[in-house]
Amino acid sequence: MKPVALITGASAGIGGELARVFALNGHELVLVARREDRLIALADEIAAAGRPRPAVLAIDLEQRDAVARIAAELASRGLEPASVVNNAGFGLAGTAAALDRNQQLGMIDLNIRALTELSLAFVDSLARHRGGILNVASVAAFLPGPGMAVYYASKAYVLSFSEALHCELKPRGIRVTALCPGPVPTEFQARSGMRADRSQQILTLTADRVAQIGYDGFMRGKRVVVAGLGNKIAVALLRLTPHALVMPMTTEQSVIGGRETFGEPKKIADVTLERDGDRIVGKVTRLGTTFVEVSGRVTETLANPPDGRRTSFYFKFLPSPDGKGFDAEPSLVYCHRDETTRTLERVDGTVLLRESRFDPVADIPVRRIREITLAERRSRQVGEIHSRVPGDWLLPYVHQRYDDLSPVGEE
Repeated sequence: MKPVALITGASAGIGGELARVFALNGHELVLVARREDRLIALADEIAAAGRPRPAVLAIDLEQRDAVARIAAELASRGLEPASVVNNAGFGLAGTAAALDRNQQLGMIDLNIRALTELSLAFVDSLARHRGGILNVASVAAFLPGPGMAVYYASKAYVLSFSEALHCELKPRGIRVTALCPGPVPTEFQARSGMRADRSQQILTLTADRVAQIGYDGFMRGKRVVVAGLGNKIAVALLRLTPHALVMPMTTEQSVIGGRETFGEPKKIADVTLERDGDRIVGKVTRLGTTFVEVSGRVTETLANPPDGRRTSFYFKFLPSPDGKGFDAEPSLVYCHRDETTRTLERVDGTVLLRESRFDPVADIPVRRIREITLAERRSRQVGEIHSRVPGDWLLPYVHQRYDDLSPVGEE
């Protein structure tokens, strides 16, 4: 049986670059992905560079019989894995309760089940060739991920499983490495709905660079490879930081960033949306009081509106250290928000406003509800300072993120 490197998710991104690196270093390849045309094009490219032409298997790894089909195809061609590279995977951005449940279960099938089955299916041939398993995880594996909960959890599994397998299979001469890249500009980000902000761009590496780092670490038998110096520093800090501290950092990012950048009047709140079939319940809770509750049933899917720009204005300020007003005149900020709607649904339901000491929404007179919609959107904001305004204009109406008015002279 001829030894080969089996690489999944090889049709684009990190998987394609891993295929190029393995081929360049003399490995014969079997490429696996759903899109046969992409695999054929990559196989042609590798052959044109003077390397053995890879075998191509167009198989959907989310299907339960996928690994059995791969094993049968390899056996029929007289091939067996000396290396298994589990790169195939995807993510979805959004709260777990709001995202499509079947898509999230499909993510678990691909990111966890298929990876586990492929890691264990060819152990005997890996031992014969003293080869190994390279599993592509992520820096997301090192912390919880509100807003991408299932994806982050799946990568935590990949890391934990790979580290344990590294110890279990080492006596048989099998290397097991978990590759943990940070942000990489690939089709993965487009599918997941992720958008890299400035802080992520500092940690971003190209797919070919990640692939080379991953291959080098794998060949050295490293247990975990974090790609890039910035990501190594971030992971080191995360490992030293309790989750209780990491979680508020992720959930408060929009509050802090919105206030410090644009002056948006954001407050820290617990915003939840639960969906069971067509039934939805949304709540906004602060300081122990759920003061907004929306409940109802999704009745139809609406056409997405065209991408557009909304302009709002806010007052940006910093309180004075002596507690007497502001340290400078507040700025009037124009905030331009470019929005893209991914899904839009009509809801037949009710809106309940409750009394709260700090959020007196129950005082708002509501004559009738015109419409309730459930939308998933992406947005990007840019701001500009229009002018400075006298602090006296703003002082009677200012509030802080913890509702403490004393820093600006109001008790």
